[in-house]
Amino acid sequence: MIFSTEFWPIALLWAFIAAGVSAALAFQGGDRTFGSSYDRNQKTVKAKSLTITAAIVAFVLALLVVRFTMYYVQPVFQGSFFGYFALLFASLVPALAVGMTVNGFQAKRSWIATVTAVVVLLGGSVGQYAFNAWGPSNALRHAALPNITTAGDKDLIPPTDPDRMVLVTKSIAVFRGQAALSTKNNIASRYSINPETYTLQAVKGHRYWIAPLTPANNGDTFWSPLFGNYATTPGYVVVDAEDPEKDAELKTGFNIRLFVDQKWVNNLERFVYQQGFKDGILDEPIFEVDDNWVPHYTIGYISRPFGGVSGKKLEKVIAIDVATPDAKITVFELKDKPTWVDRVVSDDLVKEYATDWGMYGGEFARENTWSVIFGNNKTGTMEPADIELAYTKDEHNAWVVPMTSTVEGDHTVVGVLVFESSENKGVFYPGLTGFNVGSSVVETMQNARDNIKHYPVESVQLYSIYGELTWVAIYTAPQSIGKSFGGIGIMRAHTQNAADVIYANDKQTALRLYATQLARTKRGGESISQTVQQSKEITGNVQRIALLPSSNNGGSPTYMFVLEGDSRIYLVSRDSYARIPLVKDGDEVVFTFLDTNSQETAVNTFHCKTLDGNHPAKPLPPAEVEKK
Repeated sequence: MIFSTEFWPIALLWAFIAAGVSAALAFQGGDRTFGSSYDRNQKTVKAKSLTITAAIVAFVLALLVVRFTMYYVQPVFQGSFFGYFALLFASLVPALAVGMTVNGFQAKRSWIATVTAVVVLLGGSVGQYAFNAWGPSNALRHAALPNITTAGDKDLIPPTDPDRMVLVTKSIAVFRGQAALSTKNNIASRYSINPETYTLQAVKGHRYWIAPLTPANNGDTFWSPLFGNYATTPGYVVVDAEDPEKDAELKTGFNIRLFVDQKWVNNLERFVYQQGFKDGILDEPIFEVDDNWVPHYTIGYISRPFGGVSGKKLEKVIAIDVATPDAKITVFELKDKPTWVDRVVSDDLVKEYATDWGMYGGEFARENTWSVIFGNNKTGTMEPADIELAYTKDEHNAWVVPMTSTVEGDHTVVGVLVFESSENKGVFYPGLTGFNVGSSVVETMQNARDNIKHYPVESVQLYSIYGELTWVAIYTAPQSIGKSFGGIGIMRAHTQNAADVIYANDKQTALRLYATQLARTKRGGESISQTVQQSKEITGNVQRIALLPSSNNGGSPTYMFVLEGDSRIYLVSRDSYARIPLVKDGDEVVFTFLDTNSQETAVNTFHCKTLDGNHPAKPLPPAEVEKK
């Protein structure tokens, strides 16, 4: 609460300093006479009395202002005047104002002292910032902060795990999470969920949206903490981010008292600040749970490496166990953080890093920095597009940032930056170019052939699926009180055609259709990456074959078959092998397939020896496929 003891010692120190400054100014004015010479009540006040009065008034004002600054502003003790600029300003301003008022603005030396103090205070701060933030050398120093390396021209971003694809957007999670409040008695009437606190994280390899319950009674949450009490909640809500059909659930049995959106002693950042974390910036707090579902907040602890006033460098990770009111803080070095900590680097920090590096990290910018600063020539400069959190095959999160040129309105990607979400480093892939981002992609996905209900696109994410850069869109169905899952769209990033968008109601169907589409269009060509290889030729006899229902094949006639002695299921389309409707049980076939390590896999090349002999039939040309 505001009357707690954490900030009073330092507030008292600066109040005494302010009292001394104000007293000195007041004393310079000497004795003062109040009232005109014709006034019978004319009174002369001695300089000593004026000095004492000024000191007392300045002391009280500075004490309150410094206390207010420490409690609400929570200044970082880095930068100008050894980090004490905020307290200097908070104490000297009332001291100077009171001292000059008491001496009647008469003493010349007081004016000189006041003006000098203001000039030194503001000029020193501006000068230190300019020295550490402006100019070519500082621009290059900022660009080097993110520790970004450049991959080879043929390298690909880490493959995304299709099984960890996010099908539930934050708005859907908010809709489903609200419904979970009614699953237990006395929850919905006492607690709420702040939509902004939902965090996407992996727990034991599965991705969830998780948000804490917050107190809903405004009277209790404001007045009680003001006088030393605090409000608590019993737990948090969990929404499956991979399965839109699964109901949200409440995890209770805890006693959480710290929140990002509450006041006084219930405020998380104020609690951390009061525990001594005053020398760095507290990044965005993230609500996370460990592998045992114990609730925590994690906060990146950031310093300003350039004179304490410029730049941001991630130093440590602060983990706050909030399972009980007696919250416990643990500090980890980046290399020592536990594996359950998913996200330390916030999206805002990644955007700042990507912006600085994209503008000044290139060869031209390093040699022509002034030209780039003034916008005369921005050759080779880049800026970040949308930033999305992806889950890679090695089970960790990474920020995927398509980079575009700085030309206004240019949506063409000139490379992709992958920045770690748990440490201060990233890799730029310059060979991933020639596709669009932004509104043009959303419009293409929106116009998918099978999106017959015209569901809006809620989010578009860039994945690496089956070795291909792939856009994945989530369609939402508007409800009266929120949004629900409407479907999933998948499109190869380098072929942005609405006719090629795979639209399905579930993930497995979408992935199967996408694999079939890649096999049909690529035919094992060079652009199939090392993550999905064309298999060696397989020869066998068909045990069973059947036509898939039209609703499951994306409009292209697709057949499913199994071989004798082979448990895998193979998919082959009409345009991959024109005679596939004539193939029957027992026929001998020869084919290759795209090895996606899944139970159902798409055939790439195919021919039936029973029908064709040893001479494979040529696939239909694309024009003929369209006619059929």
